[in-house]
Amino acid sequence: MRRIPLTLAVTTALLPLVYSLSAAPAMAAGSSLTITTIGRNGKAVTGNQATVVNLSSSQSFTAQSGHALSLPSGRYAVITDIETTAPGTEWGMTDTLGTALVNVSGGSRVTLDARQGKAVKVSLNTPAGGGFQTRIDARACLPGYGAVNVEAYNSPGELFEIPDSSRDFSMSWIQSWLGSNSDYLLSGVAPTLPSNPSYAYSRAKLAYEYIRVDKGEDLTNNAALTLQPEPANDPGLCGTDLWAGEFQNQSAPYGTEVYTSPGQWIARTDVTGNGGDIGGGFTQPLTMQAGKTYYQTFGRAAWGPVNELPTVSYGRIDLYLGDLIGDVNEGTGETADFKYWASLHRSGKVLKSVAQQTYGNDNSEFDASIGSAGWYDLNTAAERYRPGQPVPAGTLSTSVFLNFHFYARPNESQVTQSFLTHFTPMGLNSANQAAPGASTPVSITLFRSSGGSGLSVPSETIKSLTVMESANGGKTWKAVAAKRSGNTWSANVTDPASGYVSLRTVIVDTAGNSTDEQIDNAYGIS
Repeated sequence: MRRIPLTLAVTTALLPLVYSLSAAPAMAAGSSLTITTIGRNGKAVTGNQATVVNLSSSQSFTAQSGHALSLPSGRYAVITDIETTAPGTEWGMTDTLGTALVNVSGGSRVTLDARQGKAVKVSLNTPAGGGFQTRIDARACLPGYGAVNVEAYNSPGELFEIPDSSRDFSMSWIQSWLGSNSDYLLSGVAPTLPSNPSYAYSRAKLAYEYIRVDKGEDLTNNAALTLQPEPANDPGLCGTDLWAGEFQNQSAPYGTEVYTSPGQWIARTDVTGNGGDIGGGFTQPLTMQAGKTYYQTFGRAAWGPVNELPTVSYGRIDLYLGDLIGDVNEGTGETADFKYWASLHRSGKVLKSVAQQTYGNDNSEFDASIGSAGWYDLNTAAERYRPGQPVPAGTLSTSVFLNFHFYARPNESQVTQSFLTHFTPMGLNSANQAAPGASTPVSITLFRSSGGSGLSVPSETIKSLTVMESANGGKTWKAVAAKRSGNTWSANVTDPASGYVSLRTVIVDTAGNSTDEQIDNAYGIS
């Protein structure tokens, strides 16, 4: 998760609004820009960092206030946060976002005066009530030049912006009211740095979301929840991923409710302690509409292979192995740490094998060359693992096996004829457990995708799908009747009196290609 230091602003770009400018006669070389920043206390702030962007070349420079910066002549945008020491405030300082457009020729100067800043005010017509912690995060942005912005995080009433009517700049904000049982997050983007940065919201026009964090996929200390805006059509990412604090940070399982302004948002959870994350940024933003109710769950049961299938391209077979144990239910893109094994076979001969771990490994890719057309077997296995940290007792989806049997031609580039199975056990409690001896409905979705490779995904007709369950960690298996509805199947699994349930599918198509997928300890018994 991107975190902003609580007492200082992060400057990644430059913008100001109110400025004064003097320039020497134009000259081809030897030009410079000196930026003067004045704090809200009326004193000059020396060494304040600013970003300066050449509007013709898009080249950016870092300037320090009070020091001349050598620049080619031209037109520039300046963007900065003027930090002013303010005893008695929560963080001991105020932040003022400022922007300016400057013609640099010769010895040019620009002054940004924080005393001209207006407080960024975000209000709710029905107060959230007492006991809430409030925070505000805001950016001044130069959207036409990439993600050029300056960002500040502070308490409400201590964050300001200097008005600038130029549409070269924009401003975004998020304010939070964080409580023990409910939270409020209000966010927006303005096309300029307005003269009156006040934004009023009606509680009746907020969206409501209930977020649940289940237990079992990673048993760790605390699971911290955050909701961040992900606006559609956001040039320069001005409003994307603003952060106004973790609105929950406690041991799973738990649920919490949050009210947000309408728009697109991404929920995420980060975990402190052994085992790493149980969640992550949702890959598809959720569009929150005024007055509507939404539900999201992190850490559901039956983590397994997420979305990667073997591909054949330029005479090589390739498979990304970094998401063999991941959350397939909500599309979080979150995976566990694990060690894995993979091997490619042809006619009983091992062509290549690998053994690796995901922790500290940025390249979990298996690839091997093939010289001729024929039937190949690609076998993979993954087991939860993080060096020096034993897997806690009770952790689910402890290991995964995924084996492919397919026909490949070295001169064809496409996704192999194979499937992934996404299991969704229904009716489990918040610890991902079923009742002893119960019957648990399991939704089974067959998944095929190019995985971002851009390769073609050939059509495929299923000949048979076999669903199996195991109550002894995969030592023995029992077939379970499955009913098909489109690309989704359903099966009722008979649960044991105690322990865990492992799940498995074997899929065969009409051409003889097959996929065998197994998840050990997919869910538990209470």
